[in-house]
Amino acid sequence: MDKYQEKLLSKTVQLSLSSDSGNGLCVINESSLILQQNENYKIVQYLFKIVNPAIEKILIDDKTFKPLKSVVSFDVDFNTPFKKAVIYFINDVAEPLELAAVYNYSDRVAFDTKMDYEIAEKNRENMHLALLSDSSLLNIFFKKSNESVTNIELKVEAVFASEKYIVLQETIATNIEFKAVNHLTAGQYFVTIVEKDSSNNIIAKDTKNVFVKDINANFDELSGKLEEVRRQVIALW
Repeated sequence: MDKYQEKLLSKTVQLSLSSDSGNGLCVINESSLILQQNENYKIVQYLFKIVNPAIEKILIDDKTFKPLKSVVSFDVDFNTPFKKAVIYFINDVAEPLELAAVYNYSDRVAFDTKMDYEIAEKNRENMHLALLSDSSLLNIFFKKSNESVTNIELKVEAVFASEKYIVLQETIATNIEFKAVNHLTAGQYFVTIVEKDSSNNIIAKDTKNVFVKDINANFDELSGKLEEVRRQVIALW
């Protein structure tokens, strides 16, 4: 690209690669027209658009595209890439600019990983796992994350000396949204809910922890508060 071509290209007010499903990116450098696919690799068809009053036409391989009110546009398909673009300027004020077409495809693995994570997070939130504890009692509330769930697995683990021990592990009917676990000793507990579909694929998973208090400690705490109130009352006399 010489200085005259560069100056004429600087008149560009819009350069885009758009799609109703998600846009890509477009860049013109010294020798290339770079087309960047949207992160969603399933989007392959775009509309290229450049708005520049200095352009007379653009040749895409053997097809010519002329401007309409300074706008040149044409379809881009990542499944059928073209090889080069040649930009012609009005009145031949500069030599035609030949650009090699460079297609940058999105990372399929990265996009699928991102989508799987977002779906898993949404399903986890839809479970609404919540824990309420009382002396020796743990109440577990949860919901099916979606209608594809056919299997719900529950695991309750107690923590003693930094080690986890399974207290309860069972499969729960999909129409159940509550489970009570009784006669627990004081300490920290972890509750894990795993929801699976008919093919045993994990649909949603969540783990929360809670502390179960000793009933005697509760009485001691209450007695201490009553004793404090009693001393305050005596002091007022």
